[in-house]
Amino acid sequence: MFSVLKSLLRRAKKHWFRFTILIPIFYLCDLIISPVQIYLAPLHLTFQSGAGILLVLLLTVPWLSSRSWNNAMCNGSWFQLLYHVMPFQAVLFLIFADHHFLIAAVLAIALTVLLLLLSIALNNHQKRRPRTRREQWVEDTIRRRLSVLLTFAVLLIPSGIAWFQYDMQSVQYWADQSSLSAPDGDSDSEAAWPESAAPLLRSFEEERWKSLSIRERTDALQRLSTLEATRLGVDPPTVTVLKLSPFILGSHKMTVNLIQLDLQHVTEDPAENVLYTCLHETFHSFQDYVIQNTDWDSPLAASAYFEKARAWKANSEFYVSSNLNYDAYLTQPLEEDANAFAKEETALLLSVLSDQS
Repeated sequence: MFSVLKSLLRRAKKHWFRFTILIPIFYLCDLIISPVQIYLAPLHLTFQSGAGILLVLLLTVPWLSSRSWNNAMCNGSWFQLLYHVMPFQAVLFLIFADHHFLIAAVLAIALTVLLLLLSIALNNHQKRRPRTRREQWVEDTIRRRLSVLLTFAVLLIPSGIAWFQYDMQSVQYWADQSSLSAPDGDSDSEAAWPESAAPLLRSFEEERWKSLSIRERTDALQRLSTLEATRLGVDPPTVTVLKLSPFILGSHKMTVNLIQLDLQHVTEDPAENVLYTCLHETFHSFQDYVIQNTDWDSPLAASAYFEKARAWKANSEFYVSSNLNYDAYLTQPLEEDANAFAKEETALLLSVLSDQS
């Protein structure tokens, strides 16, 4: 009776480990539903949603299709589980590298050196005497299992941090809380504007901008948006910097009054371009405020004074995404007016910056 039960448990265990091949498949499906944007700034390397899915496929298919590795690892043991999760762990490690590139680089170099030393040690051991085919297979199996075990051990903590602490999401920067408060004094008066913005604008001098960290750039962009929103008479939006979808430099989320700026755009593009994008999205915050807080049942809302507001409201109900039709996207009222504001305000602020230099 016990021998039969033991045999059944052994078979169930083997089948369970074999079914762990579904782990990378499930993760691939999750990537399709919830894409991950990875940006390794020091390498100027980006993995967008489609590239992320392709990356998982390129890691998974050749790895799990290798006959020699399959023969060595797929024996219904814990090694089979480690073998199956390796592509998933590799992607998690890339997410960790997005947050802590230097630490990830050191770990990658250390892992490469350890695997090289392991290979040299095993090769030296094999040269001591001739091996039968069976012995050679056993030693190759040991080599592959030790390699997988070592890789899993080195990547365990960083991949675990990427999964549990960062929720498998790329790095996101938030401004210091002090940058969220409205400016003091008369900085919002037309008499003081735009000269009052000169101290803030020094952060957008190109040489100064290049010397700032991403967090410092985020603080500067938040202060700029807060200043402009206060002048426009609306609640300042919160500014965050993260990797956005391809070709998206910025966006404004109306429900939470949040401006998202693309990490690669903020990291690599000239300060003038980033300034323009921030002003553009801040004006979207103003437009959304007008749309949400206007009493559209009032006769006043039908007057000529609210002509632009009515155009914004109508446009918001039938908004054209840039992914669908770029020309239509640029010519719709919300985007036309946001671009006009950003263009005029950028020129004004840059002229102040030029006068100060």
